[in-house]
Amino acid sequence: LQGAKKWSKTYGDQFGEVTDLVFFDISGQIPFLMISGHGGNNGEIYGRLGKISMSGSNEGNLLWAKSYGGVVGGKAQFKGITDQNPSKWVYHECWGIAPSADGKNVVLGCGAGIEGCDGRPNACKKDKRVVWRSYIFSASISDGTVLWQRLDSFDDINANNVADSASEFIVPTSDGGFLSTNDENCGVGILRLEPPDQAPAPVPVPVPSPVLVPSPVTVPTPAVGEFIVHLGDSFSSFSGYSLETFCAGKNVVNQGIGGTDTSDWDNGLITEKLDEVKNDPYTHVLLAIGGNDYLNSGCTISKNKLTQNIDKVIKRVINIAKKGTSIVMIGYCAPTTEFDECDTFDVATLSDAIEAAVALNAASATYVDSTGACGGSPSKAAYMVDAIHANNRGYCTLYTTLDAQEALACSPIKTEVDCKKVSKNVPKKPTPVAPSAPAPIPAPVPNSTPAPVPAPAPVPQPECEDNDKMKFNLKGGKKRKCSQLKKSECSKWDKKKGYLVSNYCLKLCDTCSDPKKCKDFGGKLIEKETKDKFKCKDIDEEFCEDKDKKKRLVREFCRGLCNFCEE
Repeated sequence: LQGAKKWSKTYGDQFGEVTDLVFFDISGQIPFLMISGHGGNNGEIYGRLGKISMSGSNEGNLLWAKSYGGVVGGKAQFKGITDQNPSKWVYHECWGIAPSADGKNVVLGCGAGIEGCDGRPNACKKDKRVVWRSYIFSASISDGTVLWQRLDSFDDINANNVADSASEFIVPTSDGGFLSTNDENCGVGILRLEPPDQAPAPVPVPVPSPVLVPSPVTVPTPAVGEFIVHLGDSFSSFSGYSLETFCAGKNVVNQGIGGTDTSDWDNGLITEKLDEVKNDPYTHVLLAIGGNDYLNSGCTISKNKLTQNIDKVIKRVINIAKKGTSIVMIGYCAPTTEFDECDTFDVATLSDAIEAAVALNAASATYVDSTGACGGSPSKAAYMVDAIHANNRGYCTLYTTLDAQEALACSPIKTEVDCKKVSKNVPKKPTPVAPSAPAPIPAPVPNSTPAPVPAPAPVPQPECEDNDKMKFNLKGGKKRKCSQLKKSECSKWDKKKGYLVSNYCLKLCDTCSDPKKCKDFGGKLIEKETKDKFKCKDIDEEFCEDKDKKKRLVREFCRGLCNFCEE
């Protein structure tokens, strides 16, 4: 039957009002829609851009949605506006959307202004933005990053004063530019935009009436090369740079810290980790957190409590990360049959809590279901390094799903990977080696025989060895040396002495050349009696030989404070 309905979906809670759409079918990628519209964003009305899958079982699913607005500056009466709508009076409403000539970006036609001042203070009526302006911007189809934006107004007869304007429909032109039909105070207007690579920078010069006056509010094109920052617990840190091998077009900075829970990832630690990558053009944060909350409770924590804990971390990352950063959370792999920390293998509570926490932040965060990853439930040993941590094959099953590839904006999409055949070992970040400068050639000395040049003496290299005098009581009461441990146990702590395995088993744990091996951990210690949490910078050296509530020796945790490497 021609024209029969195949499916229908609404996106009100996740997106807002949908006003226009564009269909993309790009070679090497799954088909998708880009939608424009507007909706609520913390009490404000902001322009919205979203991406919808048009493939397989995911067809119609909203992959991500972002908000846009808070523009500043302008000409005429708008000159000098520097705030970003703190009173939430200014609406940003988007209507039309069109693809760029190269198919990599979209352009949205929007309007920005105050809808009305009824019931608001007099300051609202005095705000220059009671007059609407046309607001047009270009964004990447991969993650919604803004590439450029502009504000335009229809020039009035009166000097230094413009009338209402709003862009409502956008169409591409054959030369790569765009046409916008505008709702003007005097009727309908048309704005012609040159192709982006030909458009000159806006110059504030007098413009005769009646024409469209560009207000120079531009955003620079981001640097080439996009980064994903990995934050969270050992499920993040164990992955190393596995993600970079499976997510085409992305670089990865792994900032995970083993043993951390949601309380460790406070504003201070998140700020510290993201400050370290502030010069990298990261577009996504892949967050793995909540697992240790679940394990440390003996797998008894309620879904609601765990959801609250994870939600707090997500909101902190959103507030601290660069504006427009996409947060992605992928569920954990199920434990193997060797799991003995709880009486249950069921991690549904953990997965459900992550999904629920992400749903509370749907405008900026995406959840990727991990059901079936690492060989199923329970996970198979071939995909794991121990009962709860994945190896490279396990991470492969997580990162090469269509949902994960789309959420992380990998390009091209890479799902046809046989994870059984990839290496079990997580790849390390390659370190570029600078080429050696050639030795200078001595000038010939007349009438003399050159002295023989002795061969350079070999430079002794420090050996990387495990301290096999150390024995660790990790579980089962049996003490074991480094040579008897597995690499997956490097983040474990001796239950009686409070020693950290990686501090002594340097060769096993690949920490010989780790620049952080003598520095303080970024997490927090927990005081035994009061259960208060402290960072190393808040502790005096006199406590270096004490243990915290988790029986971790302070000097093993605060290695810089306690001069651990100088002992």
